[in-house]
Amino acid sequence: MLLNTLAGENQTASEIDELNRKYNQAKDISRDLEKQANRVHAEAEEAGNKALQIYANLTSLPPLDSEGLENEANKIKKEAE
Repeated sequence: MLLNTLAGENQTASEIDELNRKYNQAKDISRDLEKQANRVHAEAEEAGNKALQIYANLTSLPPLDSEGLENEANKIKKEAE
């Protein structure tokens, strides 16, 4: 009976060690995922800021008179003929 108890204790200790190993592994994976998430968040924020800057630059351009440009192009085309 004593041998069975000792064997059970050894098995329990082994299982506890395995659970601790798995816990530490899960904790490491969690840290890595958090770092990745923070990096992706920062990159997305930077991309968003660049997009806002591009949009601001585009909206500050003066309006383009496409009809006037088309008329000028037609005039030049006629002169070239």
